[in-house]
Amino acid sequence: MSYVELSIQVPPETLDAACAFLHELGTGGLVVDDEAEGRVRLWLPRDARLDARLEELQAGLEALAPSAWDLGTRAVDTEDWASAWKRFWHVSRVGRVVIAPSWEPYTPQADDVVIRLDPGMAFGTGTHASTVLCLRQLEERVRPGCTVADVGTGSGILAIAGALLGAARVWAVDIDPVAVRAARENVDRNGVADRVCVSEGGPERIARPCEIVVANLTADLHLSLAAREVALAAPGGIMILSGIVSAEAERVATALRRLGMAASPPDILDGWACISARRVPPA
Repeated sequence: MSYVELSIQVPPETLDAACAFLHELGTGGLVVDDEAEGRVRLWLPRDARLDARLEELQAGLEALAPSAWDLGTRAVDTEDWASAWKRFWHVSRVGRVVIAPSWEPYTPQADDVVIRLDPGMAFGTGTHASTVLCLRQLEERVRPGCTVADVGTGSGILAIAGALLGAARVWAVDIDPVAVRAARENVDRNGVADRVCVSEGGPERIARPCEIVVANLTADLHLSLAAREVALAAPGGIMILSGIVSAEAERVATALRRLGMAASPPDILDGWACISARRVPPA
């Protein structure tokens, strides 16, 4: 398969919103080249969906920054795409969790929890603020033997983190078959296939309530899935919701409270919010 590499420049003040939009659009990798300049690079496969995706992308950029964005494109083949993607992504750390690209050597330090990852065309390398916020929460909240649900697993990074941090069972779902394939490969790569079950579909594919529910989606998706996400949390269980532009955090928190959740003030990082909420047990 060949790809189209897109280089996009938007006003820096709209960069967070642009990245959220591009995340929702779906890409074969997304990298912020220069945060101060608002430059982003991403790759889209040259398949039957390409023209529609490009039209949606241009319409979305126009809505975000009318007449103030720039888009460049060039065709690349699979090998060029893979090489370009790998140039931008290196070992990163979030607390004890170390995310190491499968192609890059890393010698673990004491107490490291190392995730070997190849995201392929799935979203999730661990470098985006929304993922960092989720990983911080998982490190704090996962206890040995607990159960975890990961809604919209992408590359599988959060599901794998949950298992390596001690969860006895993790259910991970995604509606994108490409993500499901990448997540399963990464689960195998990290030796946690006995604890992590990856399925194609939505929250309904997770058969039982869990002690921890994590979902790194967009605010609109959280709002549309709120009742189903809450239903996945066992009484007293914790929900960790990220992928939310900080300006949308209160809207999501309000929806959770209406469904009986006790939501904490959001954690904010680089304009992104992560909301943790506890399902209050019935009196």
